[in-house]
Amino acid sequence: MNIKITDVQRQILLNQYRIMRNLNVDDEYGSPEDIDKSMDILFRGLEYNYDDVITTSNENKVSATISKQVIEIEDVYDACILSYFLQQESFDQDLIHKISSFGFDGNDTQHFGYYVYANWLLNNGSFPNLAKLMSKNHGHIPNIDVNNHGIGPDLDQYLVMVQRYKDILRERKISCVNA
Repeated sequence: MNIKITDVQRQILLNQYRIMRNLNVDDEYGSPEDIDKSMDILFRGLEYNYDDVITTSNENKVSATISKQVIEIEDVYDACILSYFLQQESFDQDLIHKISSFGFDGNDTQHFGYYVYANWLLNNGSFPNLAKLMSKNHGHIPNIDVNNHGIGPDLDQYLVMVQRYKDILRERKISCVNA
């Protein structure tokens, strides 16, 4: 990939790498040697090597389609859990077990984007009912991991649930209008 950046973008990146070097950053974003190499590439304006500095691989992206599907799936689960919280005594425990086994296979490359986005949403305050049920600290510190290791519904089953949920909402809306 041939990445193009402006001189201003180049300077901003160079400054960020200078900050990282001064803070002695040594993490998943690079070792001190990686930071020095990136700074040298940016300082010299070596356009051919910008790919070494700026990683924009598609494997690190979650598409808008996947994001929308995850939101719809988590919305269904969140609504189910809200109903459970309101009417605990009348809920089937098998259903609660199925709800609490929500997740995506984080080891499956085809579903990894779903896994990443679902975790991100729940750990950042979205779908609080589902987050509360999934939280390992009973709702205190976000530490939710929805890796179900392939045990639980697959993507097609989730999408069928979403469609059924939409159909129910549409039917209720129509019956409220006709009442």
